[in-house]
Amino acid sequence: MNTVGQLFVFEGPNEVGKSTLSRLLHEDIMRSGKPCTIQTFPSDVGGTLGAHLRNLLTEHSAFGVKDISAAARQALHIAAHIDALQLTLLPQLRSGTTVVLDRFWWSTIVYGQVAGVDLNILNGLVDVELRLWQDITPTCLFLVKREVPLSGVSTEEWRCISNTYDSFLDFCVCQHDVQRVFNESTIGSAFEQVLSAYNRHAHP
Repeated sequence: MNTVGQLFVFEGPNEVGKSTLSRLLHEDIMRSGKPCTIQTFPSDVGGTLGAHLRNLLTEHSAFGVKDISAAARQALHIAAHIDALQLTLLPQLRSGTTVVLDRFWWSTIVYGQVAGVDLNILNGLVDVELRLWQDITPTCLFLVKREVPLSGVSTEEWRCISNTYDSFLDFCVCQHDVQRVFNESTIGSAFEQVLSAYNRHAHP
């Protein structure tokens, strides 16, 4: 019977460095010789539902869609999560492969709330995804933080998203380790925080 692989998740607003940090962790694990894959929610791999969803949400008019409601956007995200879970992510974890995941269902709650979607609707959407995760939880979730986005332009929406992540974490009953990673100086300094937590959790 295979041991379930470890899951390391990166969360946070856009432009805080989480995608770079997830890539650096994936590269570090691969150098150690352990089987490891990196994925994003929604997927950015060509030919996947997630990749098509990205195009739809950013260029919906090109598909003949006039507008997409905030709730429908989050429902589409969950659909892409489910697709990735069933087709690639869960099989990889169950084969013993370590998975580094850029974004989690937390984004659905946070971005949905900021967009004004009723929390009961968001919880209902996430519940469908959680049924697929079953007893698999992150080994560690990294919530990447910055005072201002990397672009240097802090909008009211960005600050609201950042604050909502903090509020969510304060009230979330987590069954896994959560580490705040402060990316305020260099990406190397932030990655040292990630690597320190990873080394505490990594299977030999």
